[in-house]
Amino acid sequence: MSSTLDELFAYVGFKDADAQRLRELHPMLEPHFPEVARRFYDAVGATPSAAAILDGPAQVDRLRGSLIDWMSTGLLGPHDQAFYEKRARIGRRHVAIGLQNNYMFTAMSVVRTAYHDLISSLFRADQALMVTRTVNKLLDVELAIMVGHYQLDTAAKIEGRERQVQAERIASMQTLTAGLATEVRDPLDAAKLQLELLERRLRRGAHEPRLVEPSELAQKEIQRVTDLLNKFLAFASPPELHLQTHDV
Repeated sequence: MSSTLDELFAYVGFKDADAQRLRELHPMLEPHFPEVARRFYDAVGATPSAAAILDGPAQVDRLRGSLIDWMSTGLLGPHDQAFYEKRARIGRRHVAIGLQNNYMFTAMSVVRTAYHDLISSLFRADQALMVTRTVNKLLDVELAIMVGHYQLDTAAKIEGRERQVQAERIASMQTLTAGLATEVRDPLDAAKLQLELLERRLRRGAHEPRLVEPSELAQKEIQRVTDLLNKFLAFASPPELHLQTHDV
């Protein structure tokens, strides 16, 4: 396994038990992969600047197949050097075709939300929380690997020592953002799951809408914080640098 992948998994606390939990989750989610892929590319198609990089329906069909394979291999593993290199190629490809890096975060959010919805429907609340945490670790590492190539592309334009220093900072940012995202998302997801459970109980046991309103408000606030987290992750990616000559 690459040292970068080792560091990322260590930072988010991804253990053997997490890998086993993902393998057990795979057969439960696999029947839903085509629907998740459809939702994913519906979201892409609804965003003109992202849809502009697609050549047409035939390419979208191929990409759906690739996305299903990505979801499957992410859950099944093994999370080794080959796994890292495959994800790194995806990141390099996104750089090559000119996909803006902010779409990486919004695209991952579509997959993450679909996973969370499915897990919430398949498990009890306490079990769902544990599985959701594991899925968050995986997706944050996946995102860190792919987005890292936008940062490395910037570093490749810097000469000598400045290039080396920038690359080291980028690697640190990858690890930091992946770990921070996991640490913040875990309590948010726990609160969201408990609020959903509370809301279901309130709706079953009461006919007074005002009893449900505080739960709905809290869920909206949790979603607002989640959106802010995604914006922070996008901000953490350094902008593209353009070298110019100046008279000092």
